[in-house]
Amino acid sequence: MPRSRRASLRLSDKERKLLLDEVTFYAEGDVPLEARLKDPGPVTLELTPGEWDELLGYVAFAANHATKRGVERELDALANRIDELLDADAQLGMGDGSETNVIHLPLPGGNGDGSQLRLEVRAVSEEAVRRLIRDLVNCDWNDPQGPLRLADDLTLADLADAPFLLCCREMLHAIDERREVKTTDAGNLPRAFVREMLGRVPWLADQIDFRYHKVINELDAYDLRTARDVCSIARLMRRYRGAFRVTRAARELLAEDKVGSLYRLLFTTFFTEFNLAMLDRMPEMPFLQNGIAVTLFCLGAQGDEWQTVQELTDLMLPPAVQKAILAGAPAGEPRRVAKTRILRPLRKFGLLEERPSPTDTSPFCPDLEYRKSELFHRFVGLSPQWLLDRCGPQRD
Repeated sequence: MPRSRRASLRLSDKERKLLLDEVTFYAEGDVPLEARLKDPGPVTLELTPGEWDELLGYVAFAANHATKRGVERELDALANRIDELLDADAQLGMGDGSETNVIHLPLPGGNGDGSQLRLEVRAVSEEAVRRLIRDLVNCDWNDPQGPLRLADDLTLADLADAPFLLCCREMLHAIDERREVKTTDAGNLPRAFVREMLGRVPWLADQIDFRYHKVINELDAYDLRTARDVCSIARLMRRYRGAFRVTRAARELLAEDKVGSLYRLLFTTFFTEFNLAMLDRMPEMPFLQNGIAVTLFCLGAQGDEWQTVQELTDLMLPPAVQKAILAGAPAGEPRRVAKTRILRPLRKFGLLEERPSPTDTSPFCPDLEYRKSELFHRFVGLSPQWLLDRCGPQRD
């Protein structure tokens, strides 16, 4: 593996503090790793596999010598995340050189205005493809010079078919109207507020089988719980002295002319900071979440036609990633993971359209097909110059 190859992992603020408080650091080049963890909030560490392996040893050492059981469990969990990252990175980055050196790859483009960049990249080396994928994985979504171009000027009419955004807005409005909403003893939204949200966001009720749920809690309306988690991570709401309150930043973004910025913030928070394992209770798969930019790239390139979940799984997830999913979660086969952690969330953000498969005859749980929505073209774009810089001259 080249010495310059690097892998990234997004750490929560809690994990960042855990490293600072419990782990003895090594120096990475001329800049100690500890210095990169001083700023509050989540952080993305980008290290070489050798550096990750060394850090893993220090985390494991700290876990073995922890005096508090809770700290030991947290360090073990962090060590497992790093170990999974190293396993997946090894599978993705260490080809045997036998792959073809010629590919035909249509590239998505656009600048959030619905336009499409249609380039045919021919005779691109395997190393160039790996470099492109690696750079997508490691890119900063908020870097104006980076590959992703996520629009922030969409209107409420543009986002009318983005149910997750609408749920978040209604929840924040409802909390702000009361100034605060008292939490339950477990720190959840109270039942009375949940019932009100079922009225304000009618499709939430579709998630509940009222034959078995006479009393509706926050966890029964799982998209409401997800909205609360994502809004909290995005610092749009906070819990203070036993009550949820909307932040000043949220009030600004709730203005109708700021809905595009709110949507962009919710999207980036959902896919880069929110733990996608909360969607299906299967094991964490950081290698999958770290590769969401690659997923958007693949969908942008080849997601125009209706495709089954299996076809999209094969499109979005390389064989090495599917193998890693099977190795880490025997019950979580790749098709199911792709549906719960990628396809279904993108549908709730309005970026995919969904329909029952025309060939399916099941009356209970029909197979579904997906394709990009018009909103995808308007919201997601890749920098043409960035692509040209990495793929080299285009040839007919």
